Amino acid sequence: MTFFRSLIMAFSMYSSIPMPNTEWNEKNMRYILAAFPAVGCFLSLALSAWCLIAKTLQFGGGVFSAGSIVLTVIITGGIHLDGFCDTADALGSHASPERKREILKDSHAGAFAVIGAVSLIVCAYALLAETYSGSVFPAQLAVIPVLGRAVSGTAGLLFPAYREGTLHSFSESSEKRTSLLILGAWIVFCGGILIVLNSLRGICMLAAAGACMAAVYRVSLKQFKGMNGDLAGFLLCITETSMLFAYLIAEKIAML
Repeated sequence: MTFFRSLIMAFSMYSSIPMPNTEWNEKNMRYILAAFPAVGCFLSLALSAWCLIAKTLQFGGGVFSAGSIVLTVIITGGIHLDGFCDTADALGSHASPERKREILKDSHAGAFAVIGAVSLIVCAYALLAETYSGSVFPAQLAVIPVLGRAVSGTAGLLFPAYREGTLHSFSESSEKRTSLLILGAWIVFCGGILIVLNSLRGICMLAAAGACMAAVYRVSLKQFKGMNGDLAGFLLCITETSMLFAYLIAEKIAML
């Protein structure tokens, strides 16, 4: 029952999907990060359904890409993109870690946030358009939202957290050992699917996810002196985009 409440809270926090009212307390938050990838499962189903509709109506790759990005923002409420923008703003400031953390808290979007968001969306748009040539939404791409959230949740529990903020509260309230085991199971399951479907693509995508995780670990310690929710959102965004890029690179290599 506690995990079910944490699941409801994960959807309430990380999506715009209406959920039953649940009391926000330490007990109910115990597995919220472990349940995070379940939001990715819903998003994967929605994207697969959208691809089926786009194929049936014979839409072009541009319409599919735009619809996928908008659908993702609608379902997630833009919470992860917001974290990406805040982080891009802070990193672009080249200020001290203390000043960077202040920028993360600022609700205003600076120039680097806009530049970063536009760059991310353009990359996602182009990469998604490239994947649209197949007859169905590739199963390996459907894994990306799930694996990305498993990676982000694992980082939220494992990386040294800054001593304030939502992520710190979730991390402190979590049953860490059990949550990490659940997140590890998500990662192994997703990784297994990727490799079984196509070993080259799967290995490239997993390597991309690992590289993003390592990069954000270094950035969180060196630039911010600790992990927080905005950095977790930043990690999710770059992990999903990098895995998509790795998928296409592996596809092109296989065609040589």
